[in-house]
Amino acid sequence: MDMIPVTIGCTAELAQIHALYEYSFPKAERREWSQVSALLQNGGPMEILELRTDGLFAGFLIGWQLPEFYFIEHFAIQPRLRGKKIGGTIIQMLQAKYPCIVLETEPAADNDSTRRIAFYEKLGFIQLPFTYFQPPYRTGESPLSMLLMRFPSGCNEDAFRSITETLNRFIYFIK
Repeated sequence: MDMIPVTIGCTAELAQIHALYEYSFPKAERREWSQVSALLQNGGPMEILELRTDGLFAGFLIGWQLPEFYFIEHFAIQPRLRGKKIGGTIIQMLQAKYPCIVLETEPAADNDSTRRIAFYEKLGFIQLPFTYFQPPYRTGESPLSMLLMRFPSGCNEDAFRSITETLNRFIYFIK
């Protein structure tokens, strides 16, 4: 299993990632691809990792190396490869590298969202017990009700506030 950093010059890899990104995430839960490309080109704390298994494209992860934690913004595995422990292996590799990881996921509303939450809980993430709304990626759209999950466990209201302030500043560009 490999996590390979992608640069703006990796056009073939970015094309595969772009297709899976749009397939895996509803429009309200993702940036315009032009913004992703601009963030990648500008450098900074955002990274795109191409995930490969046996030399083949398996998925991608868009993450942010922030001052207090690593934030997983988007993470997707090719549909034909889901259920083969690739996602769990990638998360465990990140857990070995970063002492604190935060991610957003949809509240449990159907089988897919319930299964996704259970996947992260099995890997040691906890749901933060506070109301959270993901700011919209586009002007004129509404915030989305989401869950914040954190590894390792433990988070009081002050820590939650700090996490949301960091996300607003670095991810959603809200001052």
